[in-house]
Amino acid sequence: GESVSALEGRLSVELFFGEDDESMQSFARLAEVGSRGRWEGRLPGPTGFIRAVISKGDSVLIGKAFAIHASANLLHEGSPEKFVPKPSQGTVATLKGGPTIDGEYVSIRPIDSTANPAGPLAVGPRAPVKPKCDYVVSGWVRTVGTRTTTLGWRCLDSAGKVIGSGHLSITSPNQRFWTRGTQRLSWPRNGAEGERLPVGAVFLELIIEGAGAIDLAGLSLVEIPVQPSAPEP
Repeated sequence: GESVSALEGRLSVELFFGEDDESMQSFARLAEVGSRGRWEGRLPGPTGFIRAVISKGDSVLIGKAFAIHASANLLHEGSPEKFVPKPSQGTVATLKGGPTIDGEYVSIRPIDSTANPAGPLAVGPRAPVKPKCDYVVSGWVRTVGTRTTTLGWRCLDSAGKVIGSGHLSITSPNQRFWTRGTQRLSWPRNGAEGERLPVGAVFLELIIEGAGAIDLAGLSLVEIPVQPSAPEP
C-alpha cells in the first residue's frame, strides 16, 4: 500500500459502509479534498462499519474498517462546561495536534512518574445506564515515558460503589503514537457476545489507570437501544 505522505495534496475520498467489514458498499464520494476534513450526511444505517478509501491518480490508500454508531456522544451532553480530569497531582492541558478532526487532545502529566498511582481517574462525566441499552466506549490514546497508563471504563451502582470495570486499549510504555480503543458493553440480558454490563449498573464513566503520562483524544460514550433476545423473567 501507499504511504500517507505519497497521497498529500488534493485527494479523492470514497466512503464505504456495511453491517460488517465484509459487506461494505460505497455511499459517498468526495473530490478534490485535503488529507484532513469532515463529511456530513446521513449514514445508510444507525450502526455498522465504515471505511475510507483515498486515492490520487493511480495511488490508492485503503483505510482500516472500524465500528461506527450514529448516536449522540453522552460525554458532551447534560452540561454546558467541558469535563476536565482532576488528578491528585500533576497537570492537565488541552492541546492541538491530535488524531481527531479538530486536532484537540488532553495531555495528562504526573509530577512524579515514579510514584505509585493514586487510583483510577475519571476522564469523562458520569453517564446514567438505561435498561435494555448497550453502550460503546471509545477513544484515542498515546502514552509517553516508561510507565504504563491505560484507558478504561467502570460501572457504579446507585450508591456510587464500583461494581465492574475494564480496559478499552492496553498500551505499551513509551509508545509515542496514537492507538484507538473501542469496547461494546452489552445489557446483561441482551445475549450479545463480548463484555457485559454488570447487573445493577446505574452509572458508567471512562477512567484511566496508572502513573504514566498519557494523551487522550476523541473520547466517546454512545448509547444503543436494543431488543432483548428473549423475554425477561
